[in-house]
Amino acid sequence: MSINVDSGEMSMSAPVGTTGRLGIPKMEKTINSVTFDNVVVWDGVFHSANGVGGADEDSDFVYLNKIQPGTHALSVKYSGTTPGYVEPLEHYDVDFIKKDSVTGGSWGAKYGTEGYVLCSYSNTASDVRVLPSYVNSIDYSKHHSIQWTNQTSDLRALSPDKSNGVPRKAACVYTGNGGPTDILRSWNGQPLTVTIEVNGTRSYQVALYFVDWDRLGRSIAVEMFDAKTLKMVAPVQVIKEHVAGRYLIYKYDKSVKFRIQQIRGANAALGGIFFDPGAGRRREITRMPEGVKQRMNLSANLLHTTRRNERHEEQRRTYDKAKDYASTSMFGGTHALASWRRDSGGGDLAATVFGQGGGSGSVPNAAARFCSSGRFHPGPDSAAGGIPV
Repeated sequence: MSINVDSGEMSMSAPVGTTGRLGIPKMEKTINSVTFDNVVVWDGVFHSANGVGGADEDSDFVYLNKIQPGTHALSVKYSGTTPGYVEPLEHYDVDFIKKDSVTGGSWGAKYGTEGYVLCSYSNTASDVRVLPSYVNSIDYSKHHSIQWTNQTSDLRALSPDKSNGVPRKAACVYTGNGGPTDILRSWNGQPLTVTIEVNGTRSYQVALYFVDWDRLGRSIAVEMFDAKTLKMVAPVQVIKEHVAGRYLIYKYDKSVKFRIQQIRGANAALGGIFFDPGAGRRREITRMPEGVKQRMNLSANLLHTTRRNERHEEQRRTYDKAKDYASTSMFGGTHALASWRRDSGGGDLAATVFGQGGGSGSVPNAAARFCSSGRFHPGPDSAAGGIPV
């Protein structure tokens, strides 16, 4: 089976001993007519023709039924256009205030008026922590610790207190980088998670400080979740160039979990956390994603493709999987025709393979559904076990 979704031209081959059902996608347009071996068999109603026993439709497809063995040519005439994809607005509970690339390590008098954490500042095993009364605890998960230097006048390093004096230490907690000293760490490549537990509900400001101290070209993605519900509560923030240091500043009113992921460079490194009053009423923001789609897989790769092309590719990929599986495995080497459709509710695209009797080793009246998410679902009469595709 081959299909050109732009021109509407199709061809198919059905082996001896099979009959099948073919679903022709409407592509969110109108199908005016379907020609089967040079005979119009559908123009809103079915017209009898050799090789096909009936037709019907639903909101997504026109179906040709009881297709007989042989090689067939089809032509589909569409009208209208497939609507363009409209990016939905995303609603977040957190007020993301700004990024600060000016302050550097001189945080005193600007951040930390209610409390602060200087990561790995006492030594590589412990932070300097002066926590506000409303913060119960701060916990790291899957992290390493380092002090790049324990004495420097470089103002990118965090000052030891609110005086913004020197000397300073440059230190952080960071994600595993898979280097020789980390080879036995099971969490290498996984995100660093920071959980801040607060008492009840109260508005506060929290600022995270990042610096690419050793100039290794770090790029970092930062996600923010409600610690209890695990719902994402702020847009994903991507920090690229931060050799001079950069703060991310948020306002929230509950316990929170940050997930910090390396995109490029050696690792993702967090230097400090600072707490300040959350002045004013917290508002719910409505924000479009900032041009990046994080497919985090926990890899935080940026995805910039049009949704329409994704749909077409999804259809071709899923259909090919169903067709190949039908011809080589499920039906004992015989061929079965496949149709595909969107699951109810707009879920996965699913290719459905039908077999109605046939050659040696075939499975009569079997059906299997292949979803675009990569899952395989055998039908109620299928003898084939469910496997991923």
